[in-house]
Amino acid sequence: MPYANEHSARLRDPDDFDADSFRRTKGGTIYGSKKVPETIGIIWGKLKGKAAPDDPPIPQALRFPTEDWTEAEAKKWLDDNEIKVVLFEPASEEKAAPEKDGIERRFLAAAAGAEMRVERAADGKPRLTGYAAVFEPAEADIFGWFTERVRRGAFARALREKADVRALVDHNATLILGRTKAGTLRLAEDDRGLKAEIDLPETSAAKDIAASVERGDVDGMSFAFRATKEEWEEPKDGQPVRTLVDVDLFDVSAVTYPAYPDTAVTAQRSLEAWRTAHAPGVEAATPAEILRLKMDLAEAE
Repeated sequence: MPYANEHSARLRDPDDFDADSFRRTKGGTIYGSKKVPETIGIIWGKLKGKAAPDDPPIPQALRFPTEDWTEAEAKKWLDDNEIKVVLFEPASEEKAAPEKDGIERRFLAAAAGAEMRVERAADGKPRLTGYAAVFEPAEADIFGWFTERVRRGAFARALREKADVRALVDHNATLILGRTKAGTLRLAEDDRGLKAEIDLPETSAAKDIAASVERGDVDGMSFAFRATKEEWEEPKDGQPVRTLVDVDLFDVSAVTYPAYPDTAVTAQRSLEAWRTAHAPGVEAATPAEILRLKMDLAEAE
């Protein structure tokens, strides 16, 4: 399964490596003396069950971005430098799925300030209100990897630019409750956080969620976003602190469960980005690379 927009040359099978040890650099030196230009990415890792904590990583693969290398040029470079590969895969031009493209979701329970409730408008129609996010000093633990805060104003640009945001149930695009473009979803920042007001439609999904909220069965909200500006602080109680300063906003949702598997990938990328800043010259493997390497490991087993 090829990578998007990168030719891949495996130097060793990925199942030889600890999947959590993979890192990427722009060029460098491999095999002691082989110089690799910065236009080529090197994937490094540590051998599974063989490497000591202080052992340096070894190269697992080379990546040739299509903006710099054609397939023929990549193969010629490998031949000219007498580098043997166990597998060469030409790039795929297939784009990454949107849910893997930096989109994260955050759940806010009632205890944290969501206070989602059903109100009645002047015409008697139901309206769902609550907070999809609350501002600092409120903070959340993200998978035990880092602490996260939302700065007041993080949503201001998206609201000012009239982002077309949907209100959904459990982030399911087929269960739509409202939309900013239609005026049925209204979002605003106040001193507390991002407040949402949703004029519920006459649909079974809307009636079901209204009944569940009124009964207290559902009391949490969530927002889907992509961080465009963030700040990191040194570890607090062993964990770095991430502050969301500016975000692209995609949807707000009434949610049943707080767990979202796809969030973990992008949250981990954010953490790796912070670690990268503390290791000059090294950039973390992308989520797609991490997922692909883990898939390779699963296939090998």
